[in-house]
Amino acid sequence: MRGAFLVTGIMASGKSTVAQRLAERLPRAAVVAERERARAKTGYGGGWTPAALDRVLRHETPRLGLWLDTSGQTPDETVAEIITKVDQAVIVKS
Repeated sequence: MRGAFLVTGIMASGKSTVAQRLAERLPRAAVVAERERARAKTGYGGGWTPAALDRVLRHETPRLGLWLDTSGQTPDETVAEIITKVDQAVIVKS
């Protein structure tokens, strides 16, 4: 697989866990591991609530690529679904 994966979601929704597990199944997993070690996890600030962020994500964000509601899935199930549907995720082919 070539390209990049962008994993989004509200705070504490498991983005880092999914990204790490996805990276472990793809080449260059060390890149994600190093990023996670180096970054400060500070939350969103600015008075946002998880409900407000969820509303914006679901109703105001353009639907590009692959969108999944993974609220009922484990991180491993999420990664499996991403890999299974990777062709639907492509936005630009080079």
